[in-house]
Amino acid sequence: MNGSRKQPTESGWLETPAAVLYYEIWGAGPPLVMLHGNGGSHRDLLAYAGDLARRCRVILMDSRGHGQSRLKQWADGREFTAAEMAEDLEGLLDHLKIRRAAVLGFSDGANTALEFAVRCPERTRAVISISGNAEPSGLWTPLYLAMKARYRAAGFLRRFFTSGRLAYRLEQRRLFASLILRSPALTGERLRTIRAPVLLIAGTWDLIKVSHTRWMAGEIPNSRLVLIRGGTHGGFFRNRSRYLSCIRAFLESVRPEENP
Repeated sequence: MNGSRKQPTESGWLETPAAVLYYEIWGAGPPLVMLHGNGGSHRDLLAYAGDLARRCRVILMDSRGHGQSRLKQWADGREFTAAEMAEDLEGLLDHLKIRRAAVLGFSDGANTALEFAVRCPERTRAVISISGNAEPSGLWTPLYLAMKARYRAAGFLRRFFTSGRLAYRLEQRRLFASLILRSPALTGERLRTIRAPVLLIAGTWDLIKVSHTRWMAGEIPNSRLVLIRGGTHGGFFRNRSRYLSCIRAFLESVRPEENP
């Protein structure tokens, strides 16, 4: 974590019907929720939070089944979607008594952010989508096939392990793969309902097809597209200064609210 502060301003837990969710808050100012990617945790975003917390009230959350958050029922075979993760975000804003917020998401977190903007337009101040996709068809084909193989392998092995840590880890792998294979479901019609300003950032060597990212930008009414030449999916972590400059400029262009 950059800066002098070593501990979050606040941390806590939110219980929902499906999960127990962990969150942290850093800094003060206009609320900015940051959502990590598939298989990650809020810790992936701490370096970004350290910078952005100088200007914003940064809220980090471990998505259901990720990091310190946990699923209440994980052995029943039920899968979850980006839409349900967007419901978790809405519940967290209710819990924190935040009326509207900007949402920054990376990868699957970006998908959740866009889903939230569709479902809760009155609560979305702005969206920053980094390496996100609107539908599974937007994924690089080798990645999609690899996730299909992982999903099947984890499901097969789960038949032999019904309890314990290994069973939980196998179920996590299956659930994370299913999230990539089945979510999100953001058709052009749904994307066109987004009212908040949206910044789309992706690399030309990302795991998302460039043609798909361009299509998203064309469907979202108030969107800005930044394609980083030669950028990869992991570039978000390796080239932080480049991404931060885009994020800061975008957030400064979004009019802040007196009572978020």
